[in-house]
Formats: sequence, C-alpha cells, structure tokens
Amino acid sequence: MAQKRLTRKLTDVIAEVEKQLKAHYNVTQKDLDAWRARAKALSHKFPISSMIQIEDLWIDYEVQRDVLHKHIINIMRKWDPRICSPGSACRFGGKPPIYLYDAQHRTIAAGILGFTEIPCAVVETTDPNFASYAFEMLNDTGVKRLTPGDLHRNALVRYKNGSRDSKVVHARTTQVISQREFIPATRLDENLIGFGKENIQVSIISTFQSQDTMGSCESWRHLDCSYCYEQLHA
Repeated sequence: MAQKRLTRKLTDVIAEVEKQLKAHYNVTQKDLDAWRARAKALSHKFPISSMIQIEDLWIDYEVQRDVLHKHIINIMRKWDPRICSPGSACRFGGKPPIYLYDAQHRTIAAGILGFTEIPCAVVETTDPNFASYAFEMLNDTGVKRLTPGDLHRNALVRYKNGSRDSKVVHARTTQVISQREFIPATRLDENLIGFGKENIQVSIISTFQSQDTMGSCESWRHLDCSYCYEQLHA
C-alpha cells in the first residue's frame, strides 16, 4: 500500500527546503543573503489581478510559442473557472496594447467558450525585453518545457531590442553562422568543429558587442552586413 503523503504547513516546508539547498545544492548563506537583499531592494511590487477584456489583449509571437491546439481542447473539455489562474501581461508606458505573455491557451479557450474577459495581472513597464524574459522564466519548467528553439528565438528578440548579454550575443552569433552555413541554429554548437569553424564565434562576438560597429550595421541586421560576412568567411 502506498504511503499517505503528509499534509504540512508551508512555512515548515520552506525552512526544510532552505536547509536542503545549503546541504545539497551548493547554496551558501551568503548567496541567500544576497538574493534576499536584492529582492527587498526592488521597487517593483506584486502585480494585482483584475478582470481584463480579451479584446484588449495582444500576443507577440516573436516571444510566445505557437498555439498547442490539443492543449486548448483539453482546457475546454475540463473547463472550471475556479482553476483558471490569472494570466500575466504587460503594458509599456501605461499605453495600450496589453501584451499577454502567460495564459495564452487559457485565454484562447475562454474566448472560444464565449467568455469576454479573464483575470489578468498587468505589469506596467518601460523595458522592451520584459515580456521575453518573463515568458522564459514562467515557461522554462512545466507540462511542456520550452524547446531550444523557443529559447533561441527569445534571445534574438532581446538582441534586437538592444541587449548585449552574453547569452543573447551567443544566440545572434549562432544565428548568423547558421544562415550562412545552412545549419539549424539550435544544433550549431555541435556542428562547428565539423565545419572547421572552431574560432568563428570568438572572431565575431566582439563585432556584435561593439556599439560603434552596430551603428554601421543598421542596428541588429548583421545578415546584411558585409563586415560581418567577411568575419564569418575569413
């Protein structure tokens, strides 16, 4: 007979998990103190949910993955508004439109079922990359993990919006090489050596991080840039 799982107070679980993180996951007290200090220093507050008209919501498919139709069917078949958790969205500068970055499938299912509004927490922001990294953080675990392609596409969006984080630059670098060599960008790392391209990323990564070069390359359009092309084929 399977052992019955205990009902536990969440504060007890929190204390236990903290001990396990220190004992088994190389998390130090210094790490925890730094994370707590950063969290408390943020000016951002938890967003408050309210009912939002579905017709006011937009989806940015540069950030979002494509619709999973079977998932929508499953939601509609088992629909219960009590377990339809609020969606997450953002609005830039307090102006419409409102971009939904979590709960796409729940919202589409609700719309097909005839509902005209859903509960949604709208974050006010001026960061053009907010929806991208919020979507990635919310969806990198769960029923269907983000694929390498989903993560790669999100990194490219951040690159286009001006980010030069190392992961973002790496995604843009591999995208350029993949387009030149006809290798899928998400498989490029394992194919570089076979194509004799061991040092390509090193040779052009400074190009992508240089603001001066960016100005002469029409911002992020490096596939059309002769300088970057020469670096790839040097």
